[in-house]
Amino acid sequence: MSSQHHPFSFSFPNEEQFFIFILPPIMFEAGYSLSKTDFFAEAAGILMFAIPGTIISSLVFGAGVYLVGLLGASYTFTLWEALTFGALISAVDPVATIAVFSALRVNKTLHILGFRRSVLNDAVSIVLYRTFSELIGSSDHWYSPLDSFLRVFIGSSIIGTLNGVLSSLILKHTSLYRTPQLEMAVFLLMAYFPYFVCDAFGMSGIMAILANGAVLAHYAHFNLSKITQISAQQIFRTLAFLAEAFVFVFLGTALTSLQHSWDGLTIFWGIFFVLLSRAANIYPLSQFVNKWRVDKISYKNQFIMWFSGLRGAVSFALSLNFPSMNGSDDTRRIVISSTLAIVLFTVVVLGGGTTPLLTLLGVDNERSEENQSLSSQREATVPLAEEDASPGGEGRFGGLGHETHPRLNAFSTFLQRVDKNWLGPWLLASSTRAMVATNRTLQTLAVTDGARLTPHQLGQVLDSSAAAVPPSPFRSGASPKRNLTSDFSLNDGDDIELASVLPFTEDTRSDGSRQ
Repeated sequence: MSSQHHPFSFSFPNEEQFFIFILPPIMFEAGYSLSKTDFFAEAAGILMFAIPGTIISSLVFGAGVYLVGLLGASYTFTLWEALTFGALISAVDPVATIAVFSALRVNKTLHILGFRRSVLNDAVSIVLYRTFSELIGSSDHWYSPLDSFLRVFIGSSIIGTLNGVLSSLILKHTSLYRTPQLEMAVFLLMAYFPYFVCDAFGMSGIMAILANGAVLAHYAHFNLSKITQISAQQIFRTLAFLAEAFVFVFLGTALTSLQHSWDGLTIFWGIFFVLLSRAANIYPLSQFVNKWRVDKISYKNQFIMWFSGLRGAVSFALSLNFPSMNGSDDTRRIVISSTLAIVLFTVVVLGGGTTPLLTLLGVDNERSEENQSLSSQREATVPLAEEDASPGGEGRFGGLGHETHPRLNAFSTFLQRVDKNWLGPWLLASSTRAMVATNRTLQTLAVTDGARLTPHQLGQVLDSSAAAVPPSPFRSGASPKRNLTSDFSLNDGDDIELASVLPFTEDTRSDGSRQ
């Protein structure tokens, strides 16, 4: 099953490689593109399902598999092996979940509580997995997992948050925004730095990089030059897209390339306890969360949340290096094959059955195409849409307030006030420090729309938006405060001396060819 035992397995990353090269881009982008409006509106529910819910699922699955093993109805696991198996199989795949939910355009409650919870759920599952796996063959006390989990979960979150805060301060108090290449390089290092710090201290780099991404998007992003803001957004999304594509290729290839040890009873009970543990998580916690929600989670939505718990490559990657108490490879083979079977069942059967189930139950989807389009735009470009917000102001929440979001509870309101009155003013630079140069660059690109710019020429234009602001290229009498979003055309009085900004215009023909 590992790279030492199978000639085809050289093409498969082991757990360490998967968690260094494949999963971090996905988790970081999930935190970086996090919609603050949605998160703060549903913060209590997301955290409730992601942390206590994942722990409940892991314990129910692990206890169930352990008991049926003692009864001889499936493969026999030790207690810590069963709990480790439960932790890895509780990782709900955010890639598969968002693919299904986006295709079906489910209602906003399902989208937020389903996808946003699944991202944080993965991080919690990984921490639980490493906590339980360290206890296999150990003689530690029963309460040791609680101590280890709290230390790793809280410690990793703090390291990721502190890295985001430090990055914001560095970008605020330096002039890196004048050099976009250097600024982008430093920002990339800041993005992934906490992963290696946590790995060195034996903590969860995935949990740290998720927290770091959310903080960088909320503060550090606004301290970047506009060019780097756009570049960073696209780079992180591209890396995540490539990693997600590899995830599905990884699963499909593993089905036919590895030598599996299929155990029908273990797979049957595994699927049964996956569904049972999911129900023990969703239904009780939904009733608890509904006590303070104005917009209640309906029974239909609860059923869809239970039914759409899709497992994916995170679970399978964790199973590749599954430890066993006696060092036997039999347990690892059983876990890998059973995990792959459960993943395929949830993706094919549950994922494929979600569409007819929504139709059968009559579950509401997005109210209109317009609302869906606006939601998607906000989700994909939250930082860009908020670039004109004042430091620490409500603009970075998309105008979030009690009038437009009645579901906000006291906890969400408290987080907003802390951000607006303290964190924002401390961590955010002036929102206008590079606006004049940025507007000039956008105007320049607009009036040269007919010209085909070479990479060198385009680089010169983009660099000008981050450099120190030179004398205005507008002649006397022209207003530099034109509305660039409404009209890019030039009037007679607004003639621009393009040579002062574009020294290459003289040797470029109107049809875009060079002389």
